[in-house]
Amino acid sequence: MTSLQIYLRLKSPILKEFHWNALDQYEAVDQGFYSRVQIRIQLQEAQVFREIKVFTYLSNNYDYGSPTSDYQEIVLKGGGDLKLDEEYLFELSKWKN
Repeated sequence: MTSLQIYLRLKSPILKEFHWNALDQYEAVDQGFYSRVQIRIQLQEAQVFREIKVFTYLSNNYDYGSPTSDYQEIVLKGGGDLKLDEEYLFELSKWKN
């Protein structure tokens, strides 16, 4: 799940239909590139864990490659902006070409 999807779920739990339509269009769902799926994630707040349902987009292309440098920078910046765990950000940084 990307930091954007986590952010959208935490900051704006109820997206309007036009938001989903815009996201679907951006992710090329109608062209079969990605599928929107609902998953469960576990959040930790202090020492309390809770599970929530979120939506994310999964690629329908299983012939994986490396992300572009531009995409990688966006992911890392988003993770930093959201103050994601440094160890997690380090793992993400290893994707770089």
